[in-house]
Amino acid sequence: MKKLKVHTQLEALEYELEGKLSKVRDKIDKLIAKHGPDATIEISIEYSYGSESVRVALMGTREETDQEYLRRKAQEKQYEANERAAYERLKAKFGDS
Repeated sequence: MKKLKVHTQLEALEYELEGKLSKVRDKIDKLIAKHGPDATIEISIEYSYGSESVRVALMGTREETDQEYLRRKAQEKQYEANERAAYERLKAKFGDS
């Protein structure tokens, strides 16, 4: 069972990084201790109906769960079956040349 690494949001940080730099540094140190030094902070602006909001999230990679793995394998199997059916349909229509 070969599981993939999944890039995902680890925590929402909407108001976590506001305030004095010493407090922000403490928060970042705690995040590094919890999630490791390779986690990243992503900031994005989302627009909706004329207003905008800022989204701040801690992102990182993790191994996919058993459920995600089984879902991915089922999707791959279905894709393969669809490709095989399309191949057989086109082969019947145009021959094997």
